[in-house]
Amino acid sequence: MDKIAGIPPLGEIWAKLDAICQNLWKEDRAAAVTLQAMIEEYRTEMAEADRLLVQSKTMLAEERETTERILAARHHEEIARLQERLKQTEEEVAGAKRRLDQEIIRNKELHELLEGKGRELEDFQDEALKREAEFHAKYLEKMRILCQEIYQEAMGRWPAAAGESAPHPNPPAGPSGLRPPAAPEAQRRALPQGEKEKEKNPNPEEKKTPGWRNVIKRWLLG
Repeated sequence: MDKIAGIPPLGEIWAKLDAICQNLWKEDRAAAVTLQAMIEEYRTEMAEADRLLVQSKTMLAEERETTERILAARHHEEIARLQERLKQTEEEVAGAKRRLDQEIIRNKELHELLEGKGRELEDFQDEALKREAEFHAKYLEKMRILCQEIYQEAMGRWPAAAGESAPHPNPPAGPSGLRPPAAPEAQRRALPQGEKEKEKNPNPEEKKTPGWRNVIKRWLLG
């Protein structure tokens, strides 16, 4: 297209040939006859060729302009589409960044919450261990007292129930370090017969239940 656009009009070339022919006539050269005949023979064809050349240049210029407009419009649409896509991508990136910041804040809050719960759990475990130790100590103390009461109850009832001699008025200390109570035989002898029976069995219902069971019941209810 650029080469065609650079071709000069054929009419100008033909005008230069005509000027050369006129100079040859002035010089009275024989070549002027041949050149003049050739110019006249092809003058019409050259004019038509010049017209076609001008028309081709015009058509090519119009086609070039049209092509440039089409390409400009196409590139404009492509650029607009890419700009819109870039805008959407920037919005998506901004939204993802906001969500990421929110997740970071939320994870930080959860981490702090877990640390607080961990400290609470440690405090709870310490308190549970402390209470367990206190309960175990109380349990051992109650068991010790229970064993002492059962021992004392058994030592008080065993001679009368088994028909054996009364225990020593000042018996030795038992395994727990406590001495069982002295036998109250002297007190029983001084009481009337009815008081003796009442003193032997103040509650007839308790006769059905051994003394150590009553002690356990009192310990559990207490």
